[in-house]
Amino acid sequence: MVLDVWDLEPGQDKYSFMESMVTSNEVDKVLLICDAKYKAKADSRSGGVGTEAQIITPDIYSNTSQTKFIAIIAEGSSFGDVPVFVQSRIHINLSDDITYADEYEKLVRHIYEMPKEVRPALGGLPSFLSAEESVDTFKLQSIGKDIHRVIDTNKQKAQNLFTSFVEEYIEILTVIYKETESIDNEEEFSDEVTMKNLEKTIKLQQPLLEAVQVLSEAGLLNSEMVIDFMEQHFELAYKLKMSTTSKEYYFDHIYFMMHEAFLIIIVYLVKYKNYIEIGNILNSKFYYKGVRRDVAYGYIRFKSDSLSSRNTRLKLNRISIHGDILKKRFSPKFFEELTVADLLLYYVPILNPIQYPQGWWPVTALYADENNITLFRKLKSKHHFEQMKCIFNIDSEEFKNKLRTESIGSFHYHIPSLVDYIDGVDNLCSEV
Repeated sequence: MVLDVWDLEPGQDKYSFMESMVTSNEVDKVLLICDAKYKAKADSRSGGVGTEAQIITPDIYSNTSQTKFIAIIAEGSSFGDVPVFVQSRIHINLSDDITYADEYEKLVRHIYEMPKEVRPALGGLPSFLSAEESVDTFKLQSIGKDIHRVIDTNKQKAQNLFTSFVEEYIEILTVIYKETESIDNEEEFSDEVTMKNLEKTIKLQQPLLEAVQVLSEAGLLNSEMVIDFMEQHFELAYKLKMSTTSKEYYFDHIYFMMHEAFLIIIVYLVKYKNYIEIGNILNSKFYYKGVRRDVAYGYIRFKSDSLSSRNTRLKLNRISIHGDILKKRFSPKFFEELTVADLLLYYVPILNPIQYPQGWWPVTALYADENNITLFRKLKSKHHFEQMKCIFNIDSEEFKNKLRTESIGSFHYHIPSLVDYIDGVDNLCSEV
């Protein structure tokens, strides 16, 4: 990377520096960032830009197939801002929000000489079928960056971009499914097939974490967006099951990612205290096409016979292989937050079974802090309880009665008791 502010020192020849763009073997690509000011100076041959244009022009005109000098239309500009000496050249347009992600990908691929469309060898296997990894998250990451880019200036667009993000996310899950049969042919045990597919999904995690975090922090992640996201997992699994004769474990990665994504969403909504939105989500119904009806959030779960058989086959004696896998996929700090979200989703239906008839099983409860989870410990505070009441949909007296009459936790399954966090029923709302 060569830039005058880094590489041109006082006392050095600026013309020699500019000529190096043409003469140096170390410079293989030159980006011309075009806006109205750049065009005016280049066309009038004024200032440093004009000198630069004079140096570059002969090389461009004498080599019609050159790919070294690339005109880039900057944000807030248009094609009219491209100087005359490069107007006939294929350019990169970063001025249009709609095509920004595709154009940015085109630029990156050109710089690293990794084109999206690769010419296949004559008579051989087209290289575009094998040259790139099957789990390609470049577009997903680009959409995520677009969400970050517009979050402060165009909130509606940020929410709309999440729709595109979800569509690409689901498409990647589909690609993984399509490759499952070939993996199955190589593996003796079904659980190994599931594990290999779950390994592929790890590339989806970071883009999702970043997108959900920025939307939650801005207060833009709402129940409608979450419902649509979850329903698309249900829809994908149903569509694939109806169109193929695949084995059940071929869909494990879809249900696993649905469950993981839901936990990630709750983690960030808790983190930014968007309790009302959590209440809206948990009170919502999700259309589960597989059972042809609306279901509660408790159906967003991952139950895998193949992983159960893995526990037996390898004599692992684990309480929750699902929980073990989640622990390995996250940083220690985030996983700690995830166990809190998992417990919250478990406690809510027990406290209000009428409102939430379908329970939730906390697969990470084994790893939860049994003594000091701030979210639950602060239920001693009336103010904190009032903030969270929209999640439980019961008042403080009903809450106390449930704590007295229900076993909200399980010693046998290593699920912490909710009442222990507040040191006794009577301490609920006992503080300001």
